[in-house]
Amino acid sequence: MSALFNNPATRLAVEKNLLNVAVQDGYAGIDLELESLAPADQFIFTKYATTVMPISKILLGLAAYGYDWNTTTGASATDCSIPTIDALIAQYHVTPSWDSTNAAPYFTYTDASGDSHTVYYENSASLEPKLQLATQFNLAGVAIWQAGSESQAFLGTLQAWAGSA
Repeated sequence: MSALFNNPATRLAVEKNLLNVAVQDGYAGIDLELESLAPADQFIFTKYATTVMPISKILLGLAAYGYDWNTTTGASATDCSIPTIDALIAQYHVTPSWDSTNAAPYFTYTDASGDSHTVYYENSASLEPKLQLATQFNLAGVAIWQAGSESQAFLGTLQAWAGSA
């Protein structure tokens, strides 16, 4: 039994009422390969969390923002609210694409200085598989990082999920 309580995750679960298990933000600097945890990794990460702490204490962490990488300069990514991302899409007349590996929308644009950018973000479509994880594992709920940065569509998806949970 003492080995169980020597596990840091178990100690946290015993000491805290809720623990936010983030399934977003696996990016590292300019590495565009890790914009978010891929769906398979999200599943593995969440499943592991349920083995070391009570599911009644786990909140699945969700991102309500995105990142804008300046791929010309190689500068670190800038975090952007969803409304800011929507404004970039309108300003630069871009059509977002879907990254099926990361289950996330993205787009590229060239700014007024001629610098190229790549933007990855969360939207209602990328939110769906994460909400399915929370339901599948019967977690306590979800937590949103940067509440107030989301779009109405994002909120609508959350509200529909909460109404069906």
